[in-house]
Amino acid sequence: GGSAVSLGGPRPFVYMREFRTAYELYCIENGLDAISNRTEIARHLIDWFDVRTQRDVVRRMKGTRWKAAPPKEAKQEKLDVTASEGDVDTGGRTIHVGTSKDDNADGNDDNILHQFCDENIEVTMDARKHWLDVADRRLPTGEMHPGIRDRYLDYCLAHKVDPGPAALLDPLSDTGQASGLLAWATAQDVQFQEVQIFKILGLQLHEQQQLSFGWKVFVADFIQVLFHLSVLLCPAVALSWAVMQSQMIFARTLAIQNEPIQTMDVLGTWTPYIGINPASRTATLPCALVMGFEFIYCCLSILRVLLHYVAKGSKVKSMYDLCFAVILLVNIVIFFAWIGVLGCWVLLATILDPTRFLPYGTGVLVVGVVVATLWNESQAAAEAFRKKISVVVEGQFQGYFQEIAQATEEKLQNDAVKSLNLRKRSSTTVKPQRVDDSDSAFKAFKEAKKSRILGPSEIFDLIDKDGSGEIEMSEFQDIFAGMRKPMSESMIQKLFAFCDADGTGRIKQEEFQEGWTYLINAVVENSIREQGLSTADIILSVILACCMLGCLLAFIFLAMQGWYNETSLQSIVQAGMVSGSGKLVTMVKKRAPAQEDQDVDSLVSQIGGSEDGDGADGGG
Repeated sequence: GGSAVSLGGPRPFVYMREFRTAYELYCIENGLDAISNRTEIARHLIDWFDVRTQRDVVRRMKGTRWKAAPPKEAKQEKLDVTASEGDVDTGGRTIHVGTSKDDNADGNDDNILHQFCDENIEVTMDARKHWLDVADRRLPTGEMHPGIRDRYLDYCLAHKVDPGPAALLDPLSDTGQASGLLAWATAQDVQFQEVQIFKILGLQLHEQQQLSFGWKVFVADFIQVLFHLSVLLCPAVALSWAVMQSQMIFARTLAIQNEPIQTMDVLGTWTPYIGINPASRTATLPCALVMGFEFIYCCLSILRVLLHYVAKGSKVKSMYDLCFAVILLVNIVIFFAWIGVLGCWVLLATILDPTRFLPYGTGVLVVGVVVATLWNESQAAAEAFRKKISVVVEGQFQGYFQEIAQATEEKLQNDAVKSLNLRKRSSTTVKPQRVDDSDSAFKAFKEAKKSRILGPSEIFDLIDKDGSGEIEMSEFQDIFAGMRKPMSESMIQKLFAFCDADGTGRIKQEEFQEGWTYLINAVVENSIREQGLSTADIILSVILACCMLGCLLAFIFLAMQGWYNETSLQSIVQAGMVSGSGKLVTMVKKRAPAQEDQDVDSLVSQIGGSEDGDGADGGG
């Protein structure tokens, strides 16, 4: 749901636990099934919103908090200490530290770090609410929150004392355990914890805003509510208008005994006819049923919109949504059934009276044929292009990595020969003979070459050049080095982030195997989008073609209002104009290059090379 999150800049972020809480609450309020797996949530966000994830390891002292505001930062002064003892890097400045001259030999009575902790840190023993981090930590707003390390160094600068070796602030070091931060924490009976923080970079949760009753907010809310009502009520209004038109025909032709219901009985009275109050007046059965159902549907739609804004998240709304969904489905089925019946009646009228209704029946057929033709042609072209480009992309990857594998094997053989102090036999040279393509052995060799496909685990080992068991960004970029058409840097970063779902900045073998299929599909889909054959492009092209056809038919039918069909020839001419408009739309609509059969092979060759080459069959 777009109302739960908004895209931010590169610096702000949101914690995964906060996002999951807001996301699960949103799903509960709207009756949706939530994704529970953290890795799946991260990959969906990367795929949909192109965000990034990051995992940080934080050393945290639980059950403690600052006593008061942090001391003001003192001006940096050079300390008279020896630089050989060590440095403390504070992320922006480096302080040379050594052993304090004023400390006792045991380092306990005058321990500056323990003195700083006693003066500035309060022990609350509430590990759930209070804690302090050793290192600096960036907040979701982008602001830097200083940790114990930074404030301790500021304290030493303000008091002009030596902070001691950097190991004092490391709870895992021997110095920290003996006389450092961990020693003070142990004396106070508080615990250290190494916490893994999972962040979603470039994403922020909406803050709850105070209610405002300005006229701009009122107008915006009014337009939003009006739009929701319009979407729900438009089918009902169309169906009500249609049955009232049929009722008017009944009133003019067949109503003899009693006075019939007319249009003004619905629009021009204080108690409009709603299908259940005809009194002594006559109404057809379809008119009574449809008008009664649509009146009930309109009342339920208004109540649905009201509950959506005032009772969000309640159990009553969830139960009502299920009931209303059934009624809405029935109304949609009735609406499209009415459109189908209307089209069938037009075709039947064309058969019974072709002189008068032939142009209109032709228009119904033209609309259906044009929409079906454009959709089927675009889908067939996209599917054909998808199959060919998938073979090419897979072949490029296989060919590139098989070359790397072959080069690696040769290198290992050469290294083995050198390590064993062996010499290659060069006294006899065998001249290679030309092999006939028709030879059965050569065909078998080619088939074996084609069938040799490297799996994701083998490709991972080839990419992991340093043998660390993890892939970094520089190594991940080598995957796309064998492609003729290079991938954009942003796309490569997105694919890397998708595989690196835990946000460590490195891809493990299991993550690579899970993301390999997505990686191949992403490259294929990127090529399809560039050729204008994605599903969104196809739908948009069909809608634009229908709009163009609608404008042409509206113009033709409007012009025919003053053209009375007196002969069959005139009807045929008018029908020819209508059918010609459909043909014109299909010709004028700009097709993607991949929709032309003769251009598919040339496009595939431009993207990935010849289909018959080694790159396409995976042979290297």
